[in-house]
Amino acid sequence: MSAPDAPGRFSTLSLERVAGSILLAGFALLIWVVALFAIQDPAQPAVQTVALSVTLLGLVVFAVALNRRRESPIAWLGVVAFALGSASGIAGGWIGASTGEYSLGMEVVYTVLACLAMAAFGWSILETKALPSAIGWFAIGYAVIDGFLYLARILIPPLAPNLIQLIFGLALVWPWRHGAAADPPVG
Repeated sequence: MSAPDAPGRFSTLSLERVAGSILLAGFALLIWVVALFAIQDPAQPAVQTVALSVTLLGLVVFAVALNRRRESPIAWLGVVAFALGSASGIAGGWIGASTGEYSLGMEVVYTVLACLAMAAFGWSILETKALPSAIGWFAIGYAVIDGFLYLARILIPPLAPNLIQLIFGLALVWPWRHGAAADPPVG
């Protein structure tokens, strides 16, 4: 069972807003990464490293908030999957920048693990009711379909799982959440 918020600690809703803001910042950085990739800018791997690290931080804060609502390891499995996938994506970016060779294998690992992470967060949303269930179901469905299409090489963009990150971020900071009565009862 999660302990109630102690004095001086962020409320669960505040943590969720912080997580949403961080996830939106990470998504904005990923848009910059795509632009840098398109023009073959040498700064792309550095910005990608920052973007994926910021996104990972947002997912960690979101997992903490979800865990306060209901203890569940699923969000933490999502954090681990995204961390491992990000490590692969970051390594692939730097390898490509230093050798001039594109690393498809590293991209595949990133994309599959990012899809698994977003599906895990979707499931955790369904368990905790932190966001509307439609968002949880969308995250799971989109991640499964995107992962399949990516592996089948039907849908090529490796950052497609990060569209779910955008939806999480927007839902977490959306103004209607600020009027929520109080944090959910613990237990």
